[in-house]
Amino acid sequence: LVMDKKFESPDQLKRHYRKLQEQYNEVIPIYQGRVAQRDRIEALNQEHQQCVRAPERLLGELYSALGGSILESLRSMPQARLEKIASLDPNLNSFLKKELGLKKQVQYLRELTVSRVEANVQQVEQETQKIDRKIQKLELKRRRGKSKRYSRDDLDRMRTVKSEKWAKRRLKTEKIRRKITDFNKYDDGSVSEDFLWWDLITNRSYGDDIYEVREHRRRFPDWNHRRHRDPWDNDDDDHATDAIIDHAADDLVASMAESDDAGLFDAS
Repeated sequence: LVMDKKFESPDQLKRHYRKLQEQYNEVIPIYQGRVAQRDRIEALNQEHQQCVRAPERLLGELYSALGGSILESLRSMPQARLEKIASLDPNLNSFLKKELGLKKQVQYLRELTVSRVEANVQQVEQETQKIDRKIQKLELKRRRGKSKRYSRDDLDRMRTVKSEKWAKRRLKTEKIRRKITDFNKYDDGSVSEDFLWWDLITNRSYGDDIYEVREHRRRFPDWNHRRHRDPWDNDDDDHATDAIIDHAADDLVASMAESDDAGLFDAS
């Protein structure tokens, strides 16, 4: 190192410095060239890795697009055709039940928010406004010197905000919410239009404040989800033969073509 070297004169130091500078000038371009080569190799390696993963990625995108197209087609089908396809393919039947069950869970949670949570909040606000008006009246009478003496019971009644009633309602709503969110027995459901998922998901809990539940019970007062059986349900393993699956696939393709003609299906 220069720090360890002794120089007899400034000129000797300058000559040594120029020599080191010349060596540095020779090494730097070589080093920069090696760095550029390394960067090119790394870039090529990344490009190679992308090419290796491309078929799997493209296949995944293809399956995703195909799955989305099939779902869109199924959702646009008439109910009768959907039930027919479900009757021919047990695997598709199970899938359709789960998809419908998940949609019902989301629907019921949203409707509960409106029919119970928001409704209770409005009622609590109304009760609070009543109490505020009572307080304002008492304050006005006190200022005018017309206030009367109230007993302890009178004061307790004025303080109450029916907290027990609201606590019970909240617990009931929370219990129903947990039933809905924890539900996962989709195979017990049905894609039939007259099947009430609410009764299956909540074990026939009160639900007349939800339009779908209220209308279903009005139309089918004796209906029970435990007794419901789809006409195509069959425990015979021979039901799921290759021929039937092929038939279901052909029916699905035909229905997709019909949807294309009707402008209901976008293949893009």
